[in-house]
Amino acid sequence: MTNMSSPIKILLIEDNPGDVRLIQEMLADEKGNLFTLECHDRLSGALHRLTDNGVDVILLDLGLPDSQGLDTYAKVHAQFPRLPIVVLSGLHDETVAVRAVRKGAQDYLVKGQIDGKLLVRAIRYAIERMKAEEALLRARDELEMRVKTRTAELFRANEALEAEIRERRRMEEIIRQQATHDYLTGLPNRILFLDHLTLGLTQARRNRNMLAVLFLDLDRFKSVNDTFGHNAGDQLLINVAGRLKTCVRESDTVARIGGDEFTLLLPDITRAQDAAFIGRKIISALKEPYGLCGHQIHITASIGISIYPDDGDDPEKLLMNADIAMYHAKERMINDCQFFNSVMNKSSLERMKMGNDLRRSLEQEELIVHYQPLIDSNTGKLVCAEALVRWKHPERGLLDALEFISLAEGIGILMSIDQWVMTTACAQNKSWQKAGYPPFCVTVNLSSHWFHQADLVEVVSKVLQETGLSPEFLGLEITESTAMQDVEQTIVTLNQLMDMGVRVLMDDFGTGYSTLNWLKKFPIQKLKIDKSFINELQKNPDDKAIVNAIVTMAHTLKMTVVAEGVETENQLSFLRSSGCDEIQGFLLGMPLPPDDFKKMLAKPENNFAS
Repeated sequence: MTNMSSPIKILLIEDNPGDVRLIQEMLADEKGNLFTLECHDRLSGALHRLTDNGVDVILLDLGLPDSQGLDTYAKVHAQFPRLPIVVLSGLHDETVAVRAVRKGAQDYLVKGQIDGKLLVRAIRYAIERMKAEEALLRARDELEMRVKTRTAELFRANEALEAEIRERRRMEEIIRQQATHDYLTGLPNRILFLDHLTLGLTQARRNRNMLAVLFLDLDRFKSVNDTFGHNAGDQLLINVAGRLKTCVRESDTVARIGGDEFTLLLPDITRAQDAAFIGRKIISALKEPYGLCGHQIHITASIGISIYPDDGDDPEKLLMNADIAMYHAKERMINDCQFFNSVMNKSSLERMKMGNDLRRSLEQEELIVHYQPLIDSNTGKLVCAEALVRWKHPERGLLDALEFISLAEGIGILMSIDQWVMTTACAQNKSWQKAGYPPFCVTVNLSSHWFHQADLVEVVSKVLQETGLSPEFLGLEITESTAMQDVEQTIVTLNQLMDMGVRVLMDDFGTGYSTLNWLKKFPIQKLKIDKSFINELQKNPDDKAIVNAIVTMAHTLKMTVVAEGVETENQLSFLRSSGCDEIQGFLLGMPLPPDDFKKMLAKPENNFAS
């Protein structure tokens, strides 16, 4: 394309002489801008002219005597996919112009609403955007070539090693029975582990020694499977198994007993701290990154420890108590080892009781919804409200979602809670509108399981119909990892929701594994920057750089940016200066029950600015 210092060659395809004359006058009035304009009133003539090249940008009217609507754009784009196109539309067919932009046009202008500056800006933006897209395609092609080259090199380098591994596996299959080993990692399975534990207990009793059982569970392993696929997840498990074996003695046993769970048997130890030393050694080894699918993946683990004879004298009890200790370590998020104690057993029973209480919570009307405002960073006015579920537990009082959502998922009722929250929030929003308050959007978090249900769009439509809420006042929040589980289906679902008029927000942005290539294909209106990047804004310059990069990228993709977890004036000041559009956090509004939120709505002009 022409350098911006050279005359910009414009091909105008327009059959209305008045519109042609108006555009000519606008371009002539723009001082310092050099343009050459060639006009055609038929598509056929313009296409013939384009075969001679020498055109930098096309101004295209979709309603021509020999071609109408999107078909006009499709013909031009199909023949010249790398020429930037700015669509010209009337007020009555602006929707068609928007659809053309979705299919690849760089921009559109509405006749009657154009001035010279707007026209010039649209032309230059179309050219620059096409250049950026071409650069992105070139970078992608180069990266793909590098990956192919590197893959071929690795394949050749591993051929000899793979032959040796195949022979070793063949010999192992002859010696070992599949019934006693994990098919993926080659480690002992639960059956063989319990056999080793039984033998170890016999020797410990005879020699009056101590023995330790470690129960290890990988943290957030499901997100790896969801993002990169099960093949990558399997490879990660194999790598973890290899690292575990380097952390123990030859006399110890490392087993995989299912999923992302591993157990270790440490016989003949002299004190409990010996087991803690091995556990911390494992945690340190697992912290090193894993190379998977071109990404450096970090993973942590939770480890529970039970000791013979203090925590049990039979295999099943020692394994169960180590499992209980592991769950306590995971709940505390300490990334460390946790010894079993008798209090944990009581806690495990309490968790079971809490699960039973949670199953009855919907019937007993113990769940409520609080609302936290999303505020325009510049005007301080209310834009949206996020619906957040709370549980009025009859004994423990008001519980935050973090205290029971994982339990709800574990017992299989999270989707029911999600649907209840959506219905309640939509009904409440409609009630506020009927009361005369200015309308605003209410957003609801969707769990990964519900988002990928085949009837999601149907259920959302039914909820809107039953509550009478217009789709434009409902927003659905999904996380990066949720969107990346099945990207093709995600695009289909998001388009269906968008066609319905429902807004979609990507929550916790920056913590998952989404790529720009997919992100630009997702029809998402807003990105919510994860609060982990907001917390350290004043201390960590890297977080500032990340926030600025996210804002710039989102605005380029015409997305609104929301910062969540804003708690200080300094954070608010930086986010405003960075161009962040909306703010959410305790500084400007706590999550409130409906009646208290209603009082906030009554404030003059809904201004939440401090």
